[in-house]
Amino acid sequence: SCFKIMHDLLHFDMGGLYPAQFKANIPPDICLKIVEEVQYACCFWGDHLRFLHGKGKQCSIDIQEKVLSFLKESFLYWLEVMSILACLPAALSALSATHALSTETEVTQLAWDYQLFLHQFSYPISQAYPHIYISALPLAPRHSLIWKQYIDQVPQTLTILSNADEYWPVQLCVITGHEYSFTSVALSPNGSQIVSGSFDNTICIWDAVTQQPMGEPLQGHEHSVTSVAFSPNGSQIVSGSRDKTIRIWDAVTQQPIGEPLQGHEHPVTSVALSPNGSQIVSGSSDNTIRIWDAVTQQPIGEPLQGHEHPVTSVAFSPN
Repeated sequence: SCFKIMHDLLHFDMGGLYPAQFKANIPPDICLKIVEEVQYACCFWGDHLRFLHGKGKQCSIDIQEKVLSFLKESFLYWLEVMSILACLPAALSALSATHALSTETEVTQLAWDYQLFLHQFSYPISQAYPHIYISALPLAPRHSLIWKQYIDQVPQTLTILSNADEYWPVQLCVITGHEYSFTSVALSPNGSQIVSGSFDNTICIWDAVTQQPMGEPLQGHEHSVTSVAFSPNGSQIVSGSRDKTIRIWDAVTQQPIGEPLQGHEHPVTSVALSPNGSQIVSGSSDNTIRIWDAVTQQPIGEPLQGHEHPVTSVAFSPN
């Protein structure tokens, strides 16, 4: 029903601003122009797709046909609404769900290309939806699917005569937020989250799709964070620091679990978790390696000695 509502009610220039008005002239009550049923359909169709996936179901042929029609006919109008409602992160999330759940090749190709479009132009679109047509679409690469699909449908837009990009850049986006340099990053097992450590002594968790921070920075280390890692099931984060300690965090509540693991005589340089998540291994500038019980948070045996200089990296074998 969400796709039917969007098919029936979405149209060009949902806010009545194109082409002249930009952020300074956006009426504060512009959201009132979007009726509630359209707001709901636009904001939550991606959640409904994910609900199907959570039930172990694939999208039916009928739903995939509706998704394909939506991507080919109404996508930019939907993007207008998501900009007006300040919901562009949810738009990226919905496209990610579409790309992941569909078995229709054309749907997955379009969804991925449209994600790249949003990654590239989310800032101007978030400022004022007319930028979708005034700057974003005209500047999209000539071989991008979104440019091919929509450029001829947009009136009064720019024409790039020379030096237009042909393909999307390799770099999707840049994540910023730490006060000082990043020192370490790790991706959650399901690819949905990124964790980062920094010289600012904090750890940040990011949504891998929207690149937005998830909650506040994790604070507790007294010196720079040198290494971060996710547990195999993604429920915990382990961090090592120049304060000579290792900390375990709940990835959902973002709270520390237990007390800091202490034992190294110099900064911790690297941490890793065993494949079953039961053990943590750490390397240090004190030239040693330590193995810890991830549950009791106690050291297992004596430090592993043999290196004559700082240990810079540690890892477990698959078994």
